Amino acid sequence: MSKLELVKQEKIIAIVRGIARDKSDATGKALVEGGIRILEITMNTDGALETIKSWRSLFSRDVTIG
Repeated sequence: MSKLELVKQEKIIAIVRGIARDKSDATGKALVEGGIRILEITMNTDGALETIKSWRSLFSRDVTIG
């Protein structure tokens, strides 16, 4: 499925900005458990790349993270 098709299907993207790195995994987990399948962490968030890497290892391939 293309990214555009995924967005059309899911109809929601969680955009996370300014969250502390020590809280980000719990936040991502809550979003995924709540049914959100597209997660974005803004690059102006401290530790954004580390959060993306962590989320990609924590969550299944069914979740799109960027």
